Amino acid sequence: MENEFKKPTFELLEDTKPATIEDDSKEVGEKIVDILKKINISCTIKSYKRGGTYTSYICSIQLPSEFIDMKESIANNENPLKILNKFEEYIEDEIGLDNSVSFIIPKKGNEVEMQVSNKKITISGLKSKFSSKEFQEAPMYSLYIGEDVDRKPYIIDALQMPQMIMCGYTGTGKSVELASIILSLMLKCTPRDAKFLFVDPKCTEFDVYNESPYSLTREVIKDKEEFFRALDWLNSEMKRRMSLFSMYSKRDIVQYNEEWYMCMEYLPRIFVVIDEIADFVYEYEDEIKFKECVNKIASLSRATGIHFIVATQRPNCLNSTDIDKLFPTKISFRSDYSLNGEDPTKLCHFSEMYFSNYKEQKRLQTPYVTSDEIGKVCSYVKAENESNFDPLIEKQIHPISETPFDLGKNVLSDDIKSAIKISIGDDVEAGWISISKMQRAFGWGWPKAAKVFDQLKELHIYSDKNKYGQITLIISNEEAKKLCGKKSALKIYTLSKDMLQVLSVAQTYEDGILNNLKIQLGFGWKSARALNVLSLLKALPVFEYVDEDTLKIVGSKKDIQEIIDQAIIQ
Repeated sequence: MENEFKKPTFELLEDTKPATIEDDSKEVGEKIVDILKKINISCTIKSYKRGGTYTSYICSIQLPSEFIDMKESIANNENPLKILNKFEEYIEDEIGLDNSVSFIIPKKGNEVEMQVSNKKITISGLKSKFSSKEFQEAPMYSLYIGEDVDRKPYIIDALQMPQMIMCGYTGTGKSVELASIILSLMLKCTPRDAKFLFVDPKCTEFDVYNESPYSLTREVIKDKEEFFRALDWLNSEMKRRMSLFSMYSKRDIVQYNEEWYMCMEYLPRIFVVIDEIADFVYEYEDEIKFKECVNKIASLSRATGIHFIVATQRPNCLNSTDIDKLFPTKISFRSDYSLNGEDPTKLCHFSEMYFSNYKEQKRLQTPYVTSDEIGKVCSYVKAENESNFDPLIEKQIHPISETPFDLGKNVLSDDIKSAIKISIGDDVEAGWISISKMQRAFGWGWPKAAKVFDQLKELHIYSDKNKYGQITLIISNEEAKKLCGKKSALKIYTLSKDMLQVLSVAQTYEDGILNNLKIQLGFGWKSARALNVLSLLKALPVFEYVDEDTLKIVGSKKDIQEIIDQAIIQ
């Protein structure tokens, strides 16, 4: 049951205390004041704060009259910002350190903020931020973005995001920032509240989330065909949700979920996390169609609860108009491309970012989290909870190219037979199989063993996977031995997508009746479409014809699932 779900806690993360370093902020500030004096600019530092990667100085600036006379669209001495920006490179050269200097954000009167990169940085671990009062008391869909110059957590609400893009060179902190966002939601939400669609064309970052209860699919999406099928599914899911809102007179997912018990189902928010979107934009057969599809989903994000979180090294795969339209929340790590108007080449250190959204812009620092910590959290979630994956989604996004049965001969493959044989138990111990057991027995690599393991589960002769990754035979040893040499009696059916959707839901009807009205209410279809599906479904052996509006469900859930698993989808 959902209320028994065991969420991970910040205690699973490691204690990472910032290193103690000598604070040279005062000396650096005084040196900059002397440098400005050489060019007749009077600067008085009123206060300063040292952050993890940069120090913020609040300065009072007086420009000489020869600068005021320059036609730089500056009306008077109370706005010296544009002139000061021209001297940033000069100050960087004169200061003699690998520091960057930025004059930004005019304050009251003739005050400006001067940001100077620290020579040595300090990095905080994610545990200290997740255990903070600010994060603990934040709303459910809170995302920890980073810390500000005061070393305080900066947290945003995903409901207000609602789409995010981040860019930066390799090694600047994008993957760590993605992990911080994903773990934020895992600590705050259960899979009932938040589901992820992980997309990783680099095939390096997201494998740790395979088979996670939080994931919509059993495996991470890695190739372009799977990604484009996922976009199609997202588009249909968006339409389905909008139909539900219309049917129950709800404005959006917030209103709908507040009274979900009076509607069809509780809808989780879906977070589509893409580690490098450029690879897919350039490979999509119709780039305009791709952007239109993403734009359509993104434009209804607030209403439907579908959010994109995208990272890329090449944001120019989307032009600036697309970025502004699709992604109101932006993060720039060190890069040649500015997403939010600031100069990201000023970011000298790993983990530094410029963050901007619809209401503010800030310079932040992402936290430090290791791959071991991420793995520990994911392992805990998978060990303590069951993972359930919708077969309809799996079949649409990850269609099985090779089934356990040869469709021509309808017999079990040799690999399947071998695996069943080593899973047969004895009088003392029940038979079981796991991926590691096949690897040890046959010397297979993980991909092949995992593929055969999934095929074994589709035979429906094993129990669900336990927390040790094992499935147990639920038929007798004699039956298993016969199966290894017996032809399959399963018939392969050709189903439309509409038939597959209705068949998947039919398993849940306790009254054993499938009729026109249920289909119309469940999927928001018109009567003609529902009747057409009923007329096609009556040919299946799991249904008994009652009348043109009604079918009686005579097959078991197992029988229906077997038809779904072996079906050919038109």
